[in-house]
Amino acid sequence: MRSSRAGSVAANGNALVFTPTYSFSPGELISVTATTAAGNTAGLALSRPYVWQFGAGVSGPGRGYFSTGYDPTLFKGSFALVAGDVDNDGDLDMLSANISRRCVDVCFNNGSGIFSLAPANPSPTVRPDPCGLAIGDLDNDGDLDIVVNTNNIALMVNNGQGFFAGTANYSIPISNGCGGNISLSDLDGDGDLDFLGPNAGGGAFIRFNGNLALAAPPRNPSRARLGG
Repeated sequence: MRSSRAGSVAANGNALVFTPTYSFSPGELISVTATTAAGNTAGLALSRPYVWQFGAGVSGPGRGYFSTGYDPTLFKGSFALVAGDVDNDGDLDMLSANISRRCVDVCFNNGSGIFSLAPANPSPTVRPDPCGLAIGDLDNDGDLDIVVNTNNIALMVNNGQGFFAGTANYSIPISNGCGGNISLSDLDGDGDLDFLGPNAGGGAFIRFNGNLALAAPPRNPSRARLGG
């Protein structure tokens, strides 16, 4: 996962064309939101926002057989892993929710798939027990921030170089607690990332983003059974 991708956008009739500043990585998952601010060359705006995802094509020699690699050393207690370019150097780094040490371990990639703990603040503290995490640009500043499941939800903001505050910048309470991992997507089509996850008491919860003040929708699903 990368942060927000710079590039140019142009309308060609009813087609909206985005040209990235640099190429997508093979297999990279691309998330796109076209808000109602988008319009065609005749000046007609979209009647509703559209949100979709697609994967960049792959062209390497691999055919799904895995025989080589190595096992990077992580602290005991690592529970959940995600990969993303948190230091904006063009390669994918590794982050781990460490439930034993109550922190998030941030490991930088040297560009060849070799990882080492970030030299500055490698393990920002998250309490009480981080057992799941997701990454995405929550504050729309072009870098990847962290959302951590600590029974409630903790948000940790990136300074653009993979440095996260020593403790959570924001804490969002969840009724009955968060029951698993978290997903980030633009759920309401307004161009920023919201999040959803399972509720420990049954059902799910959704929080909409607004200047990092993530709020529940009018009918809070954290108290509703799935499909109800």
